[in-house]
Amino acid sequence: MKRRLIFTAAMTGLLITTLFSAASSKSATTVNTRWQNLFKYVKPYNFSGGLAPIATDRGWGLIDKKGKIVIAPVYKDIPSDFYSEGIFCVAKYDKVKQHDVFLFINNKGIQITSETFDDYKPFSEGLAAVRKDGQAGYIDKQGKVVLDYQFATAGSFHEGFAPVWRNGRKGRVDFINKGGKIVFETEFDFSTGFSGGLAMVKILKEKNRYGFINKEGKLIINTEYDDAMGFSSGLAPVARNGKWGYINTEGRVIVDFQYERASIFHEGLALVNKNGKYGFIDNMGNVVIGLQYESCDWFFDDLALAKKDGKYGFIDKNNKTVIDFQFTMAWSFHDGLARFESETEWGFIDKKGNILMTFQKK
Repeated sequence: MKRRLIFTAAMTGLLITTLFSAASSKSATTVNTRWQNLFKYVKPYNFSGGLAPIATDRGWGLIDKKGKIVIAPVYKDIPSDFYSEGIFCVAKYDKVKQHDVFLFINNKGIQITSETFDDYKPFSEGLAAVRKDGQAGYIDKQGKVVLDYQFATAGSFHEGFAPVWRNGRKGRVDFINKGGKIVFETEFDFSTGFSGGLAMVKILKEKNRYGFINKEGKLIINTEYDDAMGFSSGLAPVARNGKWGYINTEGRVIVDFQYERASIFHEGLALVNKNGKYGFIDNMGNVVIGLQYESCDWFFDDLALAKKDGKYGFIDKNNKTVIDFQFTMAWSFHDGLARFESETEWGFIDKKGNILMTFQKK
């Protein structure tokens, strides 16, 4: 489902990892459920929170790791960020508003609130930013509105603060605490929120300029970069003159500007690209997995999806091939399983490469 961009987007990584895919040449017995024969097709997506979305000719639902449908496929859609902090998000069509609206459910399919929302951000630190009738506020995991609909736009809480945009502030971003109090105002146009004690901010002049502020709103690292992402493992990727490097929280360059693409750190390593090849560095800037792959994703569950010679497989942090480069399409591991797809079926493999379930395309 394509989400409208009415909340601040989280720049959690460079888009060099989108929808990598793969399909196994192995065979497996198709999982039979009491629902499966009722549908024209069953299309699974990655697991999160122990469940995975499936698309059928009757709607969207959720399956468990045994292939059993636990949330009936009766929803219009399920967004890609459907799970956060024990809560699932699904969508249905609102005939009055004439567009899809979002609702939150638990793992039994029970709504945590009767309210529906025009847009949302996933739960973070116990609260979710939600939008309704043109204004944004926050709900808790019981579905209670804890911060009224009062903001033009709202972002997620990180390290106790959330970026918000208020009417009358001419597009400037401010920060609130969980009580809804304005902690400080800024003269910046955009922020993704705090990570590692600092928040990336952007100012719009003749061109975008990026820097970092502290939790008092003071500019700590000047807005001198062409692009930037948040801090992780003590470093933040920043761009200058078309090349990416990394700085520490004092603004000192730790990794020189040499990469064509870069990402934040995930499971201790960052994904980088040079001369069209991908590899990984540690937070000292050491290349720990050489830039040799045609594409890669971050490490998830200690394995990274990588592409070599036109095929996808999985490597560990020692660059050992754990699952052979045999797939034509696949996705990274989540909750211990990775999705694959072939011309005739969808399915899931475990971390040893065993096919656990398949769904025939119809």
